[in-house]
Amino acid sequence: MKDRGARMSRFAAVGLAATGLYAAFAFLLSSFMSATLASVCAYGVAAIFSYLGHKSLTFASNGAHGVEAPRFLTLTVTGVAISWALPFLLSDRLQMPALVPIVATCLFIPVFNYVVLDRWVFRGAH
Repeated sequence: MKDRGARMSRFAAVGLAATGLYAAFAFLLSSFMSATLASVCAYGVAAIFSYLGHKSLTFASNGAHGVEAPRFLTLTVTGVAISWALPFLLSDRLQMPALVPIVATCLFIPVFNYVVLDRWVFRGAH
């Protein structure tokens, strides 16, 4: 149980850094492109950081990249779809400010990611 607490702390640290990176890029990019495109671009940058951080720090996985990277990519594609759908629905269709879908993405994605990373992507690491 102690290891799970430490892993969750590392997940939070990597996730907060990736989320901050996402939010900073999304805000920056949304000043000269649509909130939807800005969100997807920012998500891609944060995803690379996230994979490396979670593989090496959170789960300390020695698993093969050939197994874990495709799983992470599947998770990322799902996350990108969510990061596209939220701004598309909330900003483009419902005319809410870009801040609304950015915050929604920042809250939902970390919870979703931990469950999938722990139970599928890096499951052999613990």
